[in-house]
Amino acid sequence: MKTWKLPALLLVLALLLSACGKAAEPPVTAGPTPAQETQEIPEPESEPEPEPEPEPEPEPEPEEPAVDPAALQEVRELYVRLLRETLTPLSYSDTTFEMAEACAVLRDDSETGWYGLYAVHGMLLADLDEDGLPELVLQYGEVEQGMALFTVRDGMVVYTGGGGLDNQEGTCGLTLYREDATGRRIAVSEGGMGTGAGNFYFTDYTDPETLSIHNAPFEAYDDVDASGYFTVWKVDGETVTEEEYESARAAFYGELTPEAFLEFQPFGADPEAVLTAALDGFEAGDGAAEAQTPAA
Repeated sequence: MKTWKLPALLLVLALLLSACGKAAEPPVTAGPTPAQETQEIPEPESEPEPEPEPEPEPEPEPEEPAVDPAALQEVRELYVRLLRETLTPLSYSDTTFEMAEACAVLRDDSETGWYGLYAVHGMLLADLDEDGLPELVLQYGEVEQGMALFTVRDGMVVYTGGGGLDNQEGTCGLTLYREDATGRRIAVSEGGMGTGAGNFYFTDYTDPETLSIHNAPFEAYDDVDASGYFTVWKVDGETVTEEEYESARAAFYGELTPEAFLEFQPFGADPEAVLTAALDGFEAGDGAAEAQTPAA
């Protein structure tokens, strides 16, 4: 046997062992880089949804008038007819009128009765009972002043009451008050001469059927006897002292809140024209009681 074969066998054996070792090693795979391990891919931002367009606001429906225009027209026609058919100028004055008792469109609902008026010379027009329709108040008298209240009911002009206001030649209007306790409105007339005599007021406006004029609870007037002139003070028809009168009057007005002053308009020579202008103003919205000068 030749000796050179041993080295060759050793070489072959070494090669075989080397190949077996390499086969046992696991394959090397490429791993992620550090940057790839920590970096997160951001999701694409979604575009904001468009806001919905606002729906067009519905056009406001035209407001219906609080009072039927036909009712206002009826009031106009009845008041104009009342003055046209009843007023006659006095023989000595073309601005002072006598008001006849009879009229086809006039009805008496007063407690005292209707007998016509003498020396009518002024008027005011206002929604005293807050029903949307105006009342008519006539001023009459030469020295001793009086007022008469008219309204419209059931297609008629209705006289609801009135009376003299003692010697109040300076009387020029009504002051509207609101009763603090009840919310009821009353209208008070006081002499422009400052005596406080002959106040009157409308009562219970919550029920139009009771709209009427009553004598006020306070009277103060001058009288005379053998000893000379003196002032008479009365509360609810009873004679009292001046201090008692002032105390009762202060308590009465202390429970009222003044709202407006309504001034009488002179008739002049054409009462119908004055009434028509007042009715036009009322329908236009500038004749309402609340729009006039508040009482001081």
